[in-house]
Amino acid sequence: MPKTFAPAAQENVEGFAGRLALFLKVCEAGSFSAAARLLDMAPSSVARQIDALERQLGSSLFARSTRHLAVTEAGDVLRQRGSRIVAELEDTRRAITGIERVPRGKIRITAPEAFGQRHLVPALGGFLRRYPELTVELVMEDAMADLIERRIDVALRIGVLPDSSLVALRLAPQVRVACAAPAYLHERGMPRRLEELALHDCLTMPGTPPSGWWSFGEGTRGKRLSVRGRFVCNNIDALLRAGHEGLGILHMATWLVGEDIRSGKLVRLFPQLPLSRGKTAIHLVRPHGVAPAKVRLLIQYLREHFGTPPYWDEPFLR
Repeated sequence: MPKTFAPAAQENVEGFAGRLALFLKVCEAGSFSAAARLLDMAPSSVARQIDALERQLGSSLFARSTRHLAVTEAGDVLRQRGSRIVAELEDTRRAITGIERVPRGKIRITAPEAFGQRHLVPALGGFLRRYPELTVELVMEDAMADLIERRIDVALRIGVLPDSSLVALRLAPQVRVACAAPAYLHERGMPRRLEELALHDCLTMPGTPPSGWWSFGEGTRGKRLSVRGRFVCNNIDALLRAGHEGLGILHMATWLVGEDIRSGKLVRLFPQLPLSRGKTAIHLVRPHGVAPAKVRLLIQYLREHFGTPPYWDEPFLR
């Protein structure tokens, strides 16, 4: 195939669409001059475009005389089929612009299961009530899915983001607090200083056995402690349940334990210390490029719903 074929073909298609619309306007108006007045064009310009269309098709579309303009057989075929083509193009244009004006269609979202259950699903309920023509498909998984391959519009990710071509919006910091069930503290006592954690059972996720590391304070200025305990689990909800059962001390994000601390199911430790803020954060991530209107609305809604600071952090900032 010659290298010049594809660009030339594209130019011919683009030119054909405009000339076809002009041809139909001439048929409707009955003359070049009448069509020119309707379109605010010079009659000579209309004539040149029709000539170009006839050359492009290799057929005469009008039988012309000084006083009369008649559609030829080829022109009649083009008028019938062209009317349908232009109508379909207009329907397509309305459909696409309508999507932007009135958000409709499906949004595919992925999020970690623990956060999705507690915060994202309740937020999406309000979002769907506000935009009744939108639907949401939520995939809850802790693995980082390939957004392009899976055709995902928005991902909620927690942690340190890897370098990528994705567009990331920081939604909230990841703030951690130490806490424990009242039953555990009644049995083992309340630790008053961070160093006393070495005397307690601490609930950790698998890392470098038999110890884990907990950080307290702000970034690199914080204190990093080695902790250990008799229960280790790779599931965040199971680890939280172990804390409820009094198996040890937890060091978890406020979005996970905030409600339990407010209700008294868990007791916050070391309230005199600054909140633990590491490098991790909660982000909304989407593919690169201009985001569709429905995605922009979702991102804006989630930012407003969660707030700044997020509602789960507010009790710890008073």
